[in-house]
Amino acid sequence: MDGTRVVSESATHQGVFVGAPTLHVHRIAAPATWPWLPTRKGGPMLQHPYCEVCGLIKAIGSERPLKRGGIVNLVAALSERFTATGRKVTEAQRRLINKKLTALQVEDTFAYTRASQLAVFVQVFGDYTGIPKDIVVSHMEKL
Repeated sequence: MDGTRVVSESATHQGVFVGAPTLHVHRIAAPATWPWLPTRKGGPMLQHPYCEVCGLIKAIGSERPLKRGGIVNLVAALSERFTATGRKVTEAQRRLINKKLTALQVEDTFAYTRASQLAVFVQVFGDYTGIPKDIVVSHMEKL
């Protein structure tokens, strides 16, 4: 592959996205042009890939963000877990959660690290189910 990947599940037609106007194909720039940036843990400077289209620097690290399927599975697993403990999560709530997460483009590995992705996930899940964030986090740790 040439380093080009589609960020969303939106359909494309002759290279043009059909769907939300903010979605586009991230094209990784040539490695010689990658900027040298410090790592988050204060380690050595490393070259970071970036998108030629929007200029967004790709999050690099050992913990990769979840892809779309992983996010859907996490919603399903948490829903089953809460239903087993007496807090019913309806199918409509699950669909709304997945729709909101898709709208926020949480599967975009350029924009989100795993930690930031999970923070957004906890916020959205709590908003649609009424379950406090700390309880959602404690159940996620048990999965």
